[in-house]
Amino acid sequence: MKKIVIFWGVVLSTYMSAQISPEVIKTKIDELNKQKSAIESQIADLNKQLPAPIVKHWTYKGNATVNIGQNLLGSNWTASYGGNSTLNIGGQSHLEANYQNKRHSWSNSFDGTLGFFKNINVDSGVNDNINKNADILQLSSKYLYDLQKANLKVGVGANFLSQFIKTYDLAKSDKLLSDFLAPGILDVSPGIEWTPQPYLKVFLSPASGRFTFVSNDSIITKAEANRFGNDVDQRIRSELGARLDIVFEKELIKNLNIRSRAQLFNNYTRPQLQLDAINSSRGNIDINWQTDLFYKLTKNIALNFGFQVLKDDDVRVVNNKTTGEKTSPWNWRNTIGISFITGF
Repeated sequence: MKKIVIFWGVVLSTYMSAQISPEVIKTKIDELNKQKSAIESQIADLNKQLPAPIVKHWTYKGNATVNIGQNLLGSNWTASYGGNSTLNIGGQSHLEANYQNKRHSWSNSFDGTLGFFKNINVDSGVNDNINKNADILQLSSKYLYDLQKANLKVGVGANFLSQFIKTYDLAKSDKLLSDFLAPGILDVSPGIEWTPQPYLKVFLSPASGRFTFVSNDSIITKAEANRFGNDVDQRIRSELGARLDIVFEKELIKNLNIRSRAQLFNNYTRPQLQLDAINSSRGNIDINWQTDLFYKLTKNIALNFGFQVLKDDDVRVVNNKTTGEKTSPWNWRNTIGISFITGF
């Protein structure tokens, strides 16, 4: 009998618990909300006591690579099959310093490439001169204001392109071909940038000013020399045209990185007489396209492949010796090798 009473007591208690009135539930909710508000207020007070987070407006990154190669031939090889031994060394670096503060950004970059090679005649023991096979100096700076619409920013960019040291003709070692600021090309470009993806930037300037400097006397004062479109004694030449700058930088797959930049310029202020003299048109476009691929084997060793294409409509060479006709050639270079690479 006692067990039956206990059983029905438990059943009745459970039933009564399930039948809690709405008023009791609302009261309980109100109590919990008060506790929640008190806890949130305490959390807010504690957050105020914390030091303000440090916002880093400047960020930095960069990398540098060194390539070393050789092709050594014994004297028996050269006597039987011909050829020379070759030693080569080259270096390349890319540095960035970027500023970001709310809707304002300022990006700055440096690109440098320098390479040398040396032929060695094993039979005679006479070494050829050390020659240069790559020399690029490029500085870029760009300020942008974020429109916060359609991934668009407006601003102004500047780009300077030249080289580090003198370049001489391989056939005539005393003939100077180019030098620092000979040429030097400065572009100042107000425009708009579109960033559809973090790894792709497209900057368009409909009215970009270009200035070509040739400061070396032995180049600018000679009538027969290649003066990069400048007239004799014209140390600075000004142009106005449209400029398009496209940058693609991404890790394609794990450890495989690509950085590609294409720079296009169309000068639409060149006098008609000058166009007729060099058989050109206003539609001719100057092109500077450089791409580098790196595949990391280890932290500091990488396979690298790079190529560059250059075409400047103002740089003309004789295409027909009989008629003296000059054309603007396509210039290209490529590198393949194993590099020591470091970065931050």
